[in-house]
Amino acid sequence: MNKAVLLTLTVITLIGCGGGGSGSSKSDTSDNKQIQGLWSLAGGEFEATGYKGTGDERYLHIQEGRLTIYDYKGDSFDQGDNCYVILSGSLVSKGGDNYEFRVFGSSSSRQYSIENSRLIERGMINYEDADNNTPYHFIYETSDLSISDFSPDCASK
Repeated sequence: MNKAVLLTLTVITLIGCGGGGSGSSKSDTSDNKQIQGLWSLAGGEFEATGYKGTGDERYLHIQEGRLTIYDYKGDSFDQGDNCYVILSGSLVSKGGDNYEFRVFGSSSSRQYSIENSRLIERGMINYEDADNNTPYHFIYETSDLSISDFSPDCASK
């Protein structure tokens, strides 16, 4: 009888504790549903200091603290192969509607914020015909596409 009571109390304690330990990690963006989902580069346009690009097709998928970038190389901007370059990393909350993306296996990062129902990406970029570390920004809007639309992966070609 005592063993049954002890077992019952142990099970109740484990259930009550949740058993996970995930807590409220700063890298978890699941509390902000506004940033979750699939985003597309608005109009294929972006700006950098002294430069305006057009025709770039790229998408962001954000889910539970993870961000994946799908950059189509066969668009009029990149003029490359009919495939997607795919980068993944963690998306860390910086407070409010501000986030930082950290690419797995790299020290580089990008800044994101939500402004007027749009996702804004800011960072530094290097162009062959421009000064190094040129500031840029991309504006993303929500997309109705599916992740399965982003294939093939250029890495598998």
